[in-house]
Amino acid sequence: MTTLTLEIEPIANQISVTDERLIVDLADDRSLSVPLAWYPQSFERWLATRSTSAS
Repeated sequence: MTTLTLEIEPIANQISVTDERLIVDLADDRSLSVPLAWYPQSFERWLATRSTSAS
């Protein structure tokens, strides 16, 4: 099994959250997207914050 060695540390340019995903846009034009369901505690906190700010 091989391991990827990074020569440059990834730098996040922007972080956004949709109703279903956490998205991180990197400085090298890559984008990482993961379902919020993978992180249930974070998702629950995000929902609580969203409902509080909407009031």
